[in-house]
Amino acid sequence: MLFAERLVQAREILGVTQTDLALALGVTQSAVAHIEAGRVFPSDELMARLSTETPFPAAFYGRRPCEHFPMGSLQFRARKKMTMAQRRQAYQYARLSYEMFEDISRGVMMPPVRIRPHDGEPERLAEQVRAMLGVSDQAPIANLTLLLERAGIVVLALPIALPERDGFSGWADGGRVPVIVMPRHRHGDRGRFTMAHELGELLYAALPPGDERERKADEFASNLMLPPQAIRREFSGGSVTLTSLAMGKRRWKMSMAALAMATKRLGVVSDRHYRTLVQHMAAKGWKTAEPAALAVVPEKPRALRKAIELKYGEAPNYPKMARDLGLSVFMLREIVSAYASKADLAGVKGVASSPITNLHWREGWDGEPDDRRR
Repeated sequence: MLFAERLVQAREILGVTQTDLALALGVTQSAVAHIEAGRVFPSDELMARLSTETPFPAAFYGRRPCEHFPMGSLQFRARKKMTMAQRRQAYQYARLSYEMFEDISRGVMMPPVRIRPHDGEPERLAEQVRAMLGVSDQAPIANLTLLLERAGIVVLALPIALPERDGFSGWADGGRVPVIVMPRHRHGDRGRFTMAHELGELLYAALPPGDERERKADEFASNLMLPPQAIRREFSGGSVTLTSLAMGKRRWKMSMAALAMATKRLGVVSDRHYRTLVQHMAAKGWKTAEPAALAVVPEKPRALRKAIELKYGEAPNYPKMARDLGLSVFMLREIVSAYASKADLAGVKGVASSPITNLHWREGWDGEPDDRRR
């Protein structure tokens, strides 16, 4: 049996057209179109070719697709030149990851959702979120990703970089489950800002998509990661220079560009001074890549990998997981690699007391679907 929607999902994850797939399978484009529309079913021979020409085993195509992750609920933080095909690829990969999260986390006691849509001003909302997360308004956030997982947000990491896409988010499962999807980031400071921005998108979900919502999410992210009172105090003692911005980056784990923008927004520097700083950074080639010596290690979510360890062992039994989930061992290894292992978190402040590191099976769980978020 084949669910037509699975073929669409596999093709869009691979980023190929119906014509491309048809050439690989030795059939016509119209044959692929008819199968994807559910008008015809592939032969056993064609199913076998599907399994060899794509990284998805036959079992994948026979599993009922996830219905709790509609594309219309997602907001993409992406450049305007992002194509619909790129959006669909990102969505389908995230949908697969969310389905995997649902399957594996059943029976695991997960943190309750502690956020809801809000309409407050960005600075005040950032203060409230810091308080909810248990972070001082004077201190840097050590690991934003783990704190958001602790607040009940499902953070999905994609094992690939997605050109033209920084991240996206939405309320899944009928608006009950907040989800942030993060592709692989080379620069941890950029990833941290994107994570904070996507949290803002979740909080401002009641606003219609557009420039105003994007602006508020950006302001919220800046205020959350660089609290105004602390930034004013840190940079008001003297002139803001590239050296002071570099020192600030080491402390706050945010880009020099974000710090410079924050000092401008808070009135610490004039517009003219800010433009000079930007020009100097651009002249040094720091607009696209800031000094390697200041690199911030990208954060990884933990919850999915922890649930995998509970169910399949700390060194996961990948063949068993592949059979259970209808995915290839290769793809599972790729997906799991995007999540933090216990070794990745060694030495990270506050991790030992995080509920994410202390997940456990529900007492008396009998294998039925978990209803923790219903």
